Parts: sequence; C-alpha cells; structure tokens
Amino acid sequence: MTARVAISDVKAMLVERLDALVRELAPQVQVKGGNFIGKCPWRVDRTGGSFIVWRGGRAAGAWKDYATDEAGDVLDLIAFACCGANGRPSREERVAALRWAEAWLGLAATDPATIAVKRAKAVRAQQEAEQAEEEKRRRKRKRAFELWLSAKPWRGTLAETYLRARGVDPDRITNWADGFRFIGRLEHWVERGFYGPALVAAMRHPERGFAALHAVWLAPDGSGKSLVTPAKLTLGLSQGAAMFISKGLPSLSAPGRPLEGEGLPPIAFCEGPEDGASIAEAAPEFSVNAVGGLSNLGNQIIPVGTPYVIVCKDNDWGKPKAQAALDKALDALRAQKVPVGEAHAFHGKDMNDLARFGRVLDEQGIGSGGDRRDG
Repeated sequence: MTARVAISDVKAMLVERLDALVRELAPQVQVKGGNFIGKCPWRVDRTGGSFIVWRGGRAAGAWKDYATDEAGDVLDLIAFACCGANGRPSREERVAALRWAEAWLGLAATDPATIAVKRAKAVRAQQEAEQAEEEKRRRKRKRAFELWLSAKPWRGTLAETYLRARGVDPDRITNWADGFRFIGRLEHWVERGFYGPALVAAMRHPERGFAALHAVWLAPDGSGKSLVTPAKLTLGLSQGAAMFISKGLPSLSAPGRPLEGEGLPPIAFCEGPEDGASIAEAAPEFSVNAVGGLSNLGNQIIPVGTPYVIVCKDNDWGKPKAQAALDKALDALRAQKVPVGEAHAFHGKDMNDLARFGRVLDEQGIGSGGDRRDG
C-alpha cells in the first residue's frame, strides 16, 4: 500500500478532524460520556447504544460495535462506512479507505509543503489531546475516590436488598473485604440528570491502590438493577484493577489442606460484583476479585506466592471473539508462573445465575440434600 502521505499521518489528520468525520459517516450518533454513541451506520440497528467511537486520548478514532463485536481504527471506520467492509477489511478495502481519507482531507491535490504543515499540526493536536486525556483521567480518578469516601456502609441498605434478591446471603460470607458501599442518590455518568441508589465497589490496583469506582444503579426498591442504560458503569482508571470481594482463608488452599505457597489464599477471578459475592459465599477459601469485564482479565497482577488461580468464566465468553480474548487473557495470567484453571456455571450465564438456580432448587426441596442432578 503506497501513499504520498504516511498512513500514520493520515490517521492523525483524521483524528484531528474526528468530530466532523463522525458526523458525516455516522450522523445518528450523539456525544455521551465524552464519546460518540448511537446506532451503527452500516447495519440495521433498531436499538442503538451498542456503537461507540472514542473521541479523546490515544484511543481517539477507535470504534467498536458491541452488538457484533467488530472494532477497528479510524481507517477501518471509513472502510466499513464507505467501502463495503464486512468483517476484517481486505487490503483492497483498506486502500479504498485510504484514498477516500486523502480526498476528504484535501491531500490529493496538495503540495508537499502544505502536507508537512498539516502533518505537524496533526501531531501537535494529538499531543495536546493526549495531555488533556491524561488530565481528564486524573480528574475522573479523583472524583471516583471522593464518591467512594462519601459512600456509606452497604449492610442494611438497598444494596443488601439487591444482593439478597440476586441470591446472595451476605450473612454466610464471613471474610468480606472492604469492597462494597452504598450511595443513596448517585448521578448517572452517561445519562446526566438521572439519579438513583447504587451499589458501589472500589476497584483497587495491587501497586497503585484505589483506581476506579464501579457502580450498579438499583431499582427504587432494590429488587433488581435500575432501568437506566447502562445500569453498570466504571469511573476512573480500571485497567489492571479489581473489586476485592472477599479476603479468602490464608490458612487453607482447599478445605482441610494447608497452603503450598507463602501464606496467601488462592484467587478466583470473575466479571461482576454479583458473581463475586456468589463465589465468596460458595468458596470461602478463595480471595475473590471481580475484574469488571473480560477485557481487564489479562491485566491482573497476581501476587507472588499465590498458590493457584481459578478464572470463573461467563458462559457468553464462548463466542469466537470472546473466546480468543479469553485465551489471550489466560496466557497473560499463566505467564506469571502461577497455575491457572477455569470454571464455569452449568446453568445460566454466570456463577450468580447458578447460585440463584441453586436457591430455587433448595426452596423446592431438591437441593444438595434432595434429588438434584448436575449431570
């Protein structure tokens, strides 16, 4: 692929004019939470909200369609929107996207001196955007920590009502970490002007400490999640951080067996706080860490001396792209020279669904002491 202007410079120039570009390629999107969010412009998208283009920092120009799991950079955005790409763009579609970008930027008939000026301007704009994004992240982390400090203990609140409605018995978990709190009236971080009760969880990094705040907005009576979309959000720098749900039992690696490491409990990684609470109730020997999403699993740092790790998979991680992301994350964890195993729920989407299923069976008298058959 050849061009008068380096591809990296074309991308930088596109990102500099990203707002105008996205308005032209995806006119139905809106700016929410600082990014473009709305209907995907190249497929029939009746609901909207699953398509996002990032506007700031190093991710500016990157996009993802969460409904199809397709994603790419700013040139891929053009390839999909204007050049007929479907799936990974072909070489021909990337060339067509590059030519379209050159024409849109006015580079095709521009002299080299003017191109050099545009290139320098784009580089400066990118540097300024990255500095602004870093400051924005710092402010978000500061705000997240302020909210965490203002939150109240969650026991006896709608947060406890919610966990019990999700099949968790908090009284059976004796080794809670200081991971959950409650805010009675929290403004939504995307749908500005919406306020509601929220279960909040601190996301801590093993080296940097408090990093982000994970929030689950609740129904007014705590019986489930709020109808606001999305009902779960994270504020701050969550990469490599996790919600520490339970401390585990340092004296045991499994019931009745001593640890083989340096006194640390085994770790169970899962996705959300509800899963984490269900696992902590069922397996108190584990230190349970909820990472917030599959994309953050491979960023986890495992403490030296941890005897082994179990990844509690969501069943929707079995889709091809999710499975590839899971395999990559497992490789990253195993590269830390710790045995890593996998577990998944035999019923429902995740461990919390399984726990609720077990509660129903117990209530019907066919639990572990009855006629329940897991096979």
